[in-house]
Amino acid sequence: YALGGVSPAGYHVVNLGLHLACGLLVFGFLRRLLETPRASQWTAGMGESIAGATALLWVLHPLNSEIVNYATQRTEALMALAFLGTLYCGLRAFTAERGAPWLAASIASCGIGMLCKESMAVAPVMMLLIDATFVSNGVGAAIKRRPGYYAALASTFVILVALIVGGPRWRSAGFATGVSPWTYLLNQAEMIARYLRLVVWPIGLVVDYGRPVTLSIGAIVPQALLIIVLLAATLALWFIAPALAFFATWFFITLAPTSSIVPIATEVGAERRMYLPLVAVLTLLAIGVAQLLTRLSSAQARRTAGLAVTAVVGIALLGLSVQRNGEYRTVLGLWQTVVA
Repeated sequence: YALGGVSPAGYHVVNLGLHLACGLLVFGFLRRLLETPRASQWTAGMGESIAGATALLWVLHPLNSEIVNYATQRTEALMALAFLGTLYCGLRAFTAERGAPWLAASIASCGIGMLCKESMAVAPVMMLLIDATFVSNGVGAAIKRRPGYYAALASTFVILVALIVGGPRWRSAGFATGVSPWTYLLNQAEMIARYLRLVVWPIGLVVDYGRPVTLSIGAIVPQALLIIVLLAATLALWFIAPALAFFATWFFITLAPTSSIVPIATEVGAERRMYLPLVAVLTLLAIGVAQLLTRLSSAQARRTAGLAVTAVVGIALLGLSVQRNGEYRTVLGLWQTVVA
């Protein structure tokens, strides 16, 4: 504000910088995670390529355009930067010769994230799941191996609780907003199905989905069945392929603070809520493509095909992001998209 007043340009530059920094952390984190022995069996030797493709497509995806264009959604980007920093530094610590500095950085990042947004509350849980799934042999073994680290991560909840108590949001979020958890849950079934559709077909993006409305179970049966099937598949994957189950679980856990039973009365849905869940969905899709590419005979053919798929999808996503950015240029244009 001191540099440019209310001109949007400066805010967009900073938001874009944060988004690109998050993209680099997505790449760095996934590259290390997918090269662990328990993940590499699913990457067909293409762990680094999968990480690169996922990070690139995540940065270009129009579903994330709200983070840059909608200035106050910097809160989401800052929280995501701290979230990804927590996971990246924690994972580095598990394999580094001198892991203590990386553990300290992970704890500090987690604390900073708690200062940004309530959704950061899931970061310690995700870090524990990473350790249990890819490094140690289960949750108990992970905690026993690094009790001080997980106690320190858990202690950052104190920051979040202090902020919530000091600045309550009961008018907009929580169980005292006037919106029942059941009503909000039914609305979220519809919204989550829409989010998933927008991942693969990002047409018709909306900046304001309005407030929760009264719905009957019959009105959301297809969407509810889809979510139930996905939850059941995630549970089954933990017994069959824990590495893949982790990413499916990432989707649900990172979406849970805003899209479960805790009502947010002021808005039933928001595309920025998919900022972190989108990482998991794109990673699973990239792993699926990598598995299909293993049917090609030579490594060079697999590499060429992988680059071609990434380029085609990336160009399409870039074009849609440019189009979406154009809709933000005028107030009238933006709200016409909401009405449409």
